[in-house]
Amino acid sequence: MVQKRRSQIQRMRHDDVPATVGLVKEARNELIAETRSIRHEMSAMEKRLGARIDGVGARIDGVDARMGELDAHMGGLDARIDGVEKRLDARMGGLDARIDGVEKRLDARIDGVEKRLGARIDGVDGKVQQVLSQVHGIRVLMEEQRSENKVVLDGIKSVMDRQDRVEGEVKEFRETLRVLVKRNA
Repeated sequence: MVQKRRSQIQRMRHDDVPATVGLVKEARNELIAETRSIRHEMSAMEKRLGARIDGVGARIDGVDARMGELDAHMGGLDARIDGVEKRLDARMGGLDARIDGVEKRLDARIDGVEKRLGARIDGVDGKVQQVLSQVHGIRVLMEEQRSENKVVLDGIKSVMDRQDRVEGEVKEFRETLRVLVKRNA
């Protein structure tokens, strides 16, 4: 049994010696946790942005509804249009100014949301780069472990070769001793 194991160890190569399982599992668990965290942040960010965009859409729908109401009201005023045309023109100019103001505010809000989203995406990109850096570090550690394992394997092979030589010498010595004892007996 010992001889079989010794033979197996002597035939081992550098590529046969794995990195420690604990190190690989720890690295895997860290990568899984980072990935889940990033996914969770992206999902939450997407929900918040969706809700805000829905709110903007609802406000625009409200403005459209008000415009529709004004159009309906204007249709009913055809008989009085000649007398009120100047006042309506003034009101429409004011309404246009208000709509322009709303559009500018919406544009500003959308720009702000885009900037915040861009910053968060940059943050996620940074985290992805950090994870990639950690993966690289783990690779380096695994390569170092592999080279250390090769040194240890070479040392074990050397010790086993020496042990085999010593055992051969002891066997030869015993045989010589046995022959000498038989001659002198």
